[in-house]
Amino acid sequence: MRNIAASLINQGMEPSAIALALKVHPQTVRAWRRTYLANGISALKSRKPSGRPALLDAAQRRSLTEMLLKTPAECGFDKYLWTQQLIADLILREFGIDYHHDHVGVILAQMGFTHQKPARRARERDEAKIQAWRREVWPALEKKSAAENGVILMGDEVGFMMTPSVKKTWGLIARTPIVPYRNRRQKKVSVLGAVALHPATGNVDLLCDFHPDSYVRGEQAAAFLHRVLAEYPGRTIDLIWDNLQAHKSPIVKEVLANHSRLTLHYLPPYAPDLNAVEGVWSLTKYHRMANHTISELHQLHAEADRHLREVGQDQHLLRSCFKGAGLALSLPRAQ
Repeated sequence: MRNIAASLINQGMEPSAIALALKVHPQTVRAWRRTYLANGISALKSRKPSGRPALLDAAQRRSLTEMLLKTPAECGFDKYLWTQQLIADLILREFGIDYHHDHVGVILAQMGFTHQKPARRARERDEAKIQAWRREVWPALEKKSAAENGVILMGDEVGFMMTPSVKKTWGLIARTPIVPYRNRRQKKVSVLGAVALHPATGNVDLLCDFHPDSYVRGEQAAAFLHRVLAEYPGRTIDLIWDNLQAHKSPIVKEVLANHSRLTLHYLPPYAPDLNAVEGVWSLTKYHRMANHTISELHQLHAEADRHLREVGQDQHLLRSCFKGAGLALSLPRAQ
């Protein structure tokens, strides 16, 4: 295997590509490359492990884990990211052990760490309020709606863009796949939609209004409310969405004043993960339509419509969106 690695190194292949081809860790390939370039092919011959004990003992690894669960700033560094070199500096400072940054990656893997992209979260987010909403507000609303044979909708907007979202796909080693697109970043198809739960039966519907090359404002939000009222005549309707200004516009309040069976509920601020319809947007925009090569707006509209219809016909997927939002469905499954 090391001979093959040396041959690929001579061909100019990157260590990450060699590692993928040989199914070894990239750090291993980088170590082979340094050895090969410094001392030739003979230096790559397999050797028995020296049996040298780990320099970091179990207690030190536990302590290191606790430190790495904090930010670098909390550990006294003027940095935002934990890099292998910075962790090597931390180990040297705390335990007096000098590791090469490449070896730090091996240690981190042994400790259960992986290289990850952080999730962003607003500082204004109130976690206690969000958990209380899941634990108290949602079950009470579900119970009330079931008793009234009503319907609960969770709504929001999404924009399907001409510039596609990009997702990992398969490709040949050292040949990165290309997603061609037309550079019309301002062009999009806005969708105002909602997943509609029937608590008495467990059925879920998906309603979507499309607004090509437009935005969702108060007029569009009011039109969506009228559609919801027409879809569920004579039933009590509880619609949950976020605090977007369009959702509180005068024209929306006018619809509410004229239809007492419709009640609007607003999610806690900065909590999109509470909204089950976000799962629908994830399934369509960020999964099924990722890497698209659509060049015309009408095609984008048609594809978004097709994928949303497919998701809307799958009860299992729609119910999983509530589960993904942490909202328990304690009522009967649809027959």
